[in-house]
Amino acid sequence: MLHVAKQAGICDDRACGKTRVELVDEPQAAATAVLFRELRKRHDLQPGSRIVVADLGGGTADVITYTIEEVDPIPRFQECVEGAGGLYGGNFPDHEFKEALKLEVGRQRWKDCSKLHDIILRESWQYGIKPSFDNSDQLWHVNMYNAGTCQLNSEQVAECFDNTVTWGIVKLVRGQIRQAKAASESSTPPEFICLVGGFGRSPHIYKVLQDKLCRKQNIELIQARDSSSWSAVAQGAVLTRAVQPESRVARYSYGWSTDERFDPDHHLIEDRYYDDGRSVWMARNQVHWPIKRGDRVQHSANGGAYDKTFLPDEKGIQTHKARFYKSTLREPPKRVNAKRNVAIGEDAAPGVVFLGNIELTTPVKVQDLPKVSNGDGESFHYFAWTWMINVSGNSVNMIATTSDGEEVGKLDIGDITKE
Repeated sequence: MLHVAKQAGICDDRACGKTRVELVDEPQAAATAVLFRELRKRHDLQPGSRIVVADLGGGTADVITYTIEEVDPIPRFQECVEGAGGLYGGNFPDHEFKEALKLEVGRQRWKDCSKLHDIILRESWQYGIKPSFDNSDQLWHVNMYNAGTCQLNSEQVAECFDNTVTWGIVKLVRGQIRQAKAASESSTPPEFICLVGGFGRSPHIYKVLQDKLCRKQNIELIQARDSSSWSAVAQGAVLTRAVQPESRVARYSYGWSTDERFDPDHHLIEDRYYDDGRSVWMARNQVHWPIKRGDRVQHSANGGAYDKTFLPDEKGIQTHKARFYKSTLREPPKRVNAKRNVAIGEDAAPGVVFLGNIELTTPVKVQDLPKVSNGDGESFHYFAWTWMINVSGNSVNMIATTSDGEEVGKLDIGDITKE
């Protein structure tokens, strides 16, 4: 996504200064729009209220739960539990309806109107049955043009949804309710569930969630039937800078390669090497994970301070590379063999994916850097920096700065959910 933005010229510097592009994932954008809208018009949404936002689009269904922190003057909220998603979007019932129609009219009649298939599906299904079906007991008439008229009952139409996506959407929402109850001191379910996205306007999905989940647990189900539902992502993208979650729950663990003082009880002997600048034994191939999956993360997380010493023959501007990783594990491995030649997006270890190298450049020549003395009384120039990780939904950027705030390295990563 960032690559496309750069190609489009969005990232070009302007007269007002350097351009900064931030990405926001669709579920978060939709949730931002919903919360901003609902908090403004509802008086029963109070600080402490929890709301599950289900963004049902054409390809995917994404759910995320927020806790309201403040209503006025500017809405503030934070993620309550880790969000989830799956391929349960509104496009999947389309094929099922086509097959049901073909079965009902017969092979020959279906073949007779082969040139009109797209028109039939668009007019009868996309613009007719699909957005209005509410599981009521009735017959649905489909104009087959030169092949006559076909009738489908409610059970046949319901199967188009239920055989493809309904169960998955229920599973995702039920999972959010369970997590929210587990995270609550009173073990109570969230107060609200809100459906957004184009498919979020489906009366059938509303009725299924109401019957299977909401009515039994006294959860209010909110559904926007106007254009604000399918345009929620676009609205939320605009509002994100003004109304951002105070904190998010990390979907992945994030970390980078580093060297540590060698400890025979924790490190492998094969990773040991002697650092002349520090006059100590060090261990390479280590990974520091400042953010772990499930952690509550503010807009940014301080990854800690690091430094590197230089030998006397190292002069001029120097660079140092660190490898950046993500992991689906809540307790990822503390060691990853950096000698393995893996491409970006490939597994560097079980459950660990290599995201790329971040290159740090000394702000001045090595000989102009400050010095530090080791245990042998020798002095060496050293380069110190601090890591900062900014997390926004599925988008991450990693920045290294000196003590005076000068940026010495940066790695931008777009949507890391797509391998």
